[in-house]
Amino acid sequence: MKYFLSTLIGLIVGLISLITFIYLSIIVFALPKGIDVFSLESIRENIDSLPDINLAMIVVAYGLASFLAGFFCVKIYTEKPTIPIFIIGVILTALGFVNFIFIPYPLWVLVIGSFTFLPLVRLGGSLGLDKPF
Repeated sequence: MKYFLSTLIGLIVGLISLITFIYLSIIVFALPKGIDVFSLESIRENIDSLPDINLAMIVVAYGLASFLAGFFCVKIYTEKPTIPIFIIGVILTALGFVNFIFIPYPLWVLVIGSFTFLPLVRLGGSLGLDKPF
């Protein structure tokens, strides 16, 4: 039960922080006019007009959310955190690929974003423990 609870809380923390970081990045680095962030079609049509800083902030948000997911996961259950952390990393990676399918990001966002989730969930988990695993 603790595996399930720690995995679920880690995922919830990761997804909430991802949404929060992306929202904050939109506030700090305003999007070009005409892009409606609540319309997938608008994002698809205007992805080429997004400045690189907005795209980079998406990758940063992926990384921070993954890190926090791993960190909070081990705070719930630390006996054998490898399994919950791996599950969280795989789920976040799968959700990232779903996002990559629906939005035609530039290649550099796809490559960096794809290799962000698992290592940063692991890093967050390691730093959340008193001793590394």
